[in-house]
Amino acid sequence: MPRTRVLIPCLILLLMGEAVAAPLDRDEVLRLARERSVAIQVARAEVDRAAGELRTARTWRHNPELDVEAGPRRGPDGETWDRSIGLSQRLDLAGRGARIDAAGAEHAAARDRSRAIAVTVLSEAACYHLEALHAAQRRRLAGQSVDLHQRLLEIARRRHEAGETGTLDVHRASVAAARARMRLATAEAAEQERLTRLATLLALEPGCPIEVAGDLAWPLPGDVARVQAAVAAHPELDALDARLREAEALVRVAGAARWPEVGLGARIGREEEADVLRFGLSLGLPVFDRGAGDRAVATAAGRIAAIELETARRVRTDRALRAWARHRELAATLAAAGESVTAAVDASGRLSQESYRLGEIPLDRVLLVQRDNLEARNELNDLRLTAALAALEVAEIAALPPLAAATEVSR
Repeated sequence: MPRTRVLIPCLILLLMGEAVAAPLDRDEVLRLARERSVAIQVARAEVDRAAGELRTARTWRHNPELDVEAGPRRGPDGETWDRSIGLSQRLDLAGRGARIDAAGAEHAAARDRSRAIAVTVLSEAACYHLEALHAAQRRRLAGQSVDLHQRLLEIARRRHEAGETGTLDVHRASVAAARARMRLATAEAAEQERLTRLATLLALEPGCPIEVAGDLAWPLPGDVARVQAAVAAHPELDALDARLREAEALVRVAGAARWPEVGLGARIGREEEADVLRFGLSLGLPVFDRGAGDRAVATAAGRIAAIELETARRVRTDRALRAWARHRELAATLAAAGESVTAAVDASGRLSQESYRLGEIPLDRVLLVQRDNLEARNELNDLRLTAALAALEVAEIAALPPLAAATEVSR
């Protein structure tokens, strides 16, 4: 439909003072999820926190210390005043580089976790959007079924009035029309439930009307090798690798705790009417085995991170390949059956209705054909949703666009 045919009625309604909610397509749903998702906002705050920790690690832990001393001295020659000014600095040498490396790895892990959380949240939003599209199609099919059964009821009444059929056809057509209306009410409720879930995830205003638009499908690259390459660069795997680097750096930090702390100092003053200049060096005595417990903790954390990284890489690759194969099978079935089923259903529906109007077939046959047609349309709609969700699963496992930025996938 051309844009003007959509925009003009919307503008007219706005001028009349009525609120119009623009249908949410896939891109708009993903944009709102990026901007409003609580999980994404929290993950971004974690990145900022890790950036602050990195800045702390790069800053020297000890400030220079300045001390001033003054006091009277009494002697045979009278009273004199001694005074001195000292400046000392404890050096932050042992483990400083390792602390910076650990904080940098933590910052990188936070960034990667933020990207992975964004992919998960956007995948969830996309899933809700696809399910809402599916529910909307089921509601439209139920509405078409109501219209069709209402026409059948009118035909049955006219034929009864003409003496061509008995009252049984009218009663059966009335029951079929009532069942169609009940199916429509159920489909409408299911659609509203899925729209509510989508609105909640997108943090829309309470009571805000919502409508979805778009195709019941999800884009995927045609080459499985690209999917496998994207899986290897998934941000979750990058985050686990950063955790491993962080643990290795923390082992070095704990090892550096055994080294003595070094400090330098200088003092200038006057004592007993003489100028005094002194230099000093301080060393902490490594009497206790400092850092032993921290080394054990960091070493264990490194082993855990290595196990989780290898497991996540293997599982994610396996899931991607299986989801890819499942999607290919579903897509092939959909391509083979989609158009032919739709054409056959349309043709059989028209023919059965016209045949009943002409008295060529009984009402039972018409109702059976229409029921089969509705089931076939719903099954085709279900197949489209299943294929789209399988493609979405591949995109989530591999962090493919548009769930992730193209630059992130290709880096």
